[in-house]
Amino acid sequence: LRSWRITSGSDAPYCQEGVSKDDRSSSKKKKGKGKHGQAAHLHRAPRLILSEKLQICGDDGNVTLRAIATINPGELLVGVALDRCLHVRAPSITANDRNATEQAADALRKAAPLSTPLLDESDPGRVELIVLLARELVKGEDSIWAPYLRSLPAIEYAAPPSLWPWVFAADEASLALACLSETSVGEAIAADVADLTRLVGSSSDANGGDGGTGGSGASEEAKGSDAVAHGGVRPVLQLSPLLGGENEADARAAFLHAIGLVSTRAISGAGLVPLLDLLNGAPTGQHNATIERTNLAASATSKEQVECVAAISSSCIQTGEEVILAYGKHSAAEFLYHCTPLFY
Repeated sequence: LRSWRITSGSDAPYCQEGVSKDDRSSSKKKKGKGKHGQAAHLHRAPRLILSEKLQICGDDGNVTLRAIATINPGELLVGVALDRCLHVRAPSITANDRNATEQAADALRKAAPLSTPLLDESDPGRVELIVLLARELVKGEDSIWAPYLRSLPAIEYAAPPSLWPWVFAADEASLALACLSETSVGEAIAADVADLTRLVGSSSDANGGDGGTGGSGASEEAKGSDAVAHGGVRPVLQLSPLLGGENEADARAAFLHAIGLVSTRAISGAGLVPLLDLLNGAPTGQHNATIERTNLAASATSKEQVECVAAISSSCIQTGEEVILAYGKHSAAEFLYHCTPLFY
């Protein structure tokens, strides 16, 4: 990431590259270098902004953004251009991949009803985003999004309750779900599990009979593709042809992982947003930042502006404090269902 200094004084947040006055003077002299020259670069709208007052902290299980200097209300913390977000219409997605994603999403809709909150087909683009992310996960290091995919948490850290039967050991998942069965989200979780069972098979068969995502390979594929043993449910369709992989177990794992990531990280209307999705959240009232749609520009007078998704501080954030987004007003069970993995 380049170092950008956040400035103010315009109708929309903008930034100016952090270069010295001498550098700016010399760049003006090079004005004739064309679109690849330094001067031209200083007038291009940035695509990614991370405030120099923030530092990435934590570990693979819980990455956080914390202030290393006092942040006042109304400051731009993170800004990501919409054309740098992961969604079906992103410029980096080829026409072939876009068509394959849309066809796969249609096949899923035809194969099973997707009416539960986890797989809600009435949410525009949600199923397509899940499929697109799963396809990129299957590609692995061959994906153009590989650097971003490596930054995403493993499924254990991004699984809403509805995925627990496929992610954790059977006894742990059953006990945890039993505790939620009588809460306000119990029925939604049961409906999610029923939908997923039709799409990927029962958790015992998909995972070798003892819970957990398990490994991949021929033996795991054989266990998942024939869901007759252990009293399981056969999936209504094979996922590997839809997601571009050759191994059904890998395709199934990628699909479940994608569901978890989209459920816990996607921003409506933008998809998955690099950098910004590092921010954790809390119920409204315990937050210190909000998400807004705005524009980015290189300076207050620049003609070029790009649409972006931004995190803006809503209150003073002291040095050492974590940036926390507002996740809405939820009960403890609803917050767990929408926002929090099992072992956090």
